[in-house]
Amino acid sequence: MVQLRALRGLVGSTVPAVLAGDFKLHPDEPEVAELAGLADAVAVTGDRCRTTAADPARPCDRPDWILVTPD
Repeated sequence: MVQLRALRGLVGSTVPAVLAGDFKLHPDEPEVAELAGLADAVAVTGDRCRTTAADPARPCDRPDWILVTPD
């Protein structure tokens, strides 16, 4: 959570921005709320549960994330 808040703080002052990484987050985890205001590249395709794992361990397995500022 601390790392996500720090990343969000950095992106908040830089627009446009792209934030990508291996966050190892499931879309339903509370930590995802720390990314509010950023567009999730997978979710905007219409399938927020589309996996980004080569070998998914569970439904909606999304270790890798790409987020962009709305602009």
